[in-house]
Amino acid sequence: MTVDHCEVLIVGAGPTGLIAAHLLGRAGIRTHLVERRSSASTHPRATMVNVRTAEILRDLELLGPAQEVGTSLEASGRVSFHTTLVGAELGEIDMVGDAEKLMRTVSASPVLPLICPQNELQTLLLRELCNYPSVSVESGVEITDLIVDPDGVGAVRADNSALRASYVVLAEGIHGRLRERVGITVQACAPLGTMLDIHFTADLGSAVAGKESALYWVINDDIQGVLITVSPQRGTWLLELTGIDVDPSAMPDTSECERLVRMAIGAADIDLTIESVRTWAMGTTAVDRWSDVHQRVFVAGDAAHSFPPTGGFGMNTGIQDAHNLAWKLHGVLRGWSSPRLLNTYEAERRPVADFNAERSVHNAVAMDEFFTSARSLIGSGNGSGPQISDAAALAVGIERQRPHFDFYGQARGFVYRTDEDNPQPVVADVVDYHPSVLVGAVAPHLWLEEDGRRTAVADLTNGAFALLTSVEAAPEWQDSFGAWASVLGDIPLRIWPVSPIPRPDALHDFRDDAIGVFGLSDAAAVVVRPDGHIGAILPGADPHGELARYLNSILGEKAVTA
Repeated sequence: MTVDHCEVLIVGAGPTGLIAAHLLGRAGIRTHLVERRSSASTHPRATMVNVRTAEILRDLELLGPAQEVGTSLEASGRVSFHTTLVGAELGEIDMVGDAEKLMRTVSASPVLPLICPQNELQTLLLRELCNYPSVSVESGVEITDLIVDPDGVGAVRADNSALRASYVVLAEGIHGRLRERVGITVQACAPLGTMLDIHFTADLGSAVAGKESALYWVINDDIQGVLITVSPQRGTWLLELTGIDVDPSAMPDTSECERLVRMAIGAADIDLTIESVRTWAMGTTAVDRWSDVHQRVFVAGDAAHSFPPTGGFGMNTGIQDAHNLAWKLHGVLRGWSSPRLLNTYEAERRPVADFNAERSVHNAVAMDEFFTSARSLIGSGNGSGPQISDAAALAVGIERQRPHFDFYGQARGFVYRTDEDNPQPVVADVVDYHPSVLVGAVAPHLWLEEDGRRTAVADLTNGAFALLTSVEAAPEWQDSFGAWASVLGDIPLRIWPVSPIPRPDALHDFRDDAIGVFGLSDAAAVVVRPDGHIGAILPGADPHGELARYLNSILGEKAVTA
């Protein structure tokens, strides 16, 4: 569908661009998505959907479809290390852990992570866009230029037809060329090495039965790399090799790819089919700024940052960029916020992307060092299996890789912090997640009841602000918000009273923990933003003034006066 005017133009139909389209479409924003390719790649790239991204999919009612084409983490909740897939297992990292850790994980979120390859996720995201009448899509069309002015952006298609948008989201990927057209400069670090991805199908059910893993790392004298679970029920796998001498611009032929896969599996007679192959340089990129000088064009996903796949944060970080940006564009376009709110996009997201980049590089270097040391500990043996010269050292080396794979604290525990006088680490603990009521943190997950139905704290936002307070204090907060109604316009904010006993006018804190966790004693309140992060902790001494000051931070020149 060709259009000549929209509120938001999204360039790029990868996961980042598609999630942005879903979020804007749900808000009723007239959005046009343009993708230069006519069809999505069938090569699985990213496969891990971490817990925070799974929560976003749940919010958009897309988690069920993703689970249908994906693999649950319960079915592959560990990372294992082998000489070959059918050979000796050298060790494992169990991401589920003991019963106590499992209970902490289950109670920390309404969802669990899952494995869902990027190509499958893109397909379902594109298909489900039809649910939003305000979203239109053009595929097989390239945007060749952007002309920005203070009032909007003109976009030029390859056929020289023009399109006008109030705002543009560039989700064009790492190789996009439009960023530089609006004054955004890409900065690339030296590559860490060359990667070879081989997408293949094979029935490996008997080889992995009883030792199901998300990742099977292979360590032997011939190759080093990982067999990645893509969709074992369909026999779909990815072999990713590092430390190989290959020209990034050249593709190995089918016979060579088959040989490498069989070496990793450890069975020369395995029946397999090579589906696709790609080579690429592993490294990091960043940009000098996340928007043009007029703040009309914003970069997100790989257009803003890219990093090694070690940790699986590339696709997830991009989706979470879109989640942060979409509600802010909604506020500005619908007039309940000043454009000043858009300043917070880069301020909040860049530190998270930088942290994920640093950790990904750290993981890549640590894994390469582990391969080197592990090979020195593993001998070929005498036909009875590998001979390990120091099993304890090997076990220690494997356990040191835990933050690479067991990163719940990094996935859900990141904090947006823009207050220089009160600095907070982006991530306090990579492995363990510690729920906390802290401005900028993802709101702790708790179950409440509304009219006898279970509802999560995350369900209270649904694209809006949620103010949680005790049932006794709710009338005063409601009066405070109502007093500003004529000034605020249509700011989407709802007061949610919480009660330890069932009441028709309140959420039932049936486990008796929400009031304590969120500190809702006396007249205190906590505001959860549309993206699920805590926006404000309000003591309740002066509800009228406290709410006004928080809304002032959002509304800019539309500010209310206490």
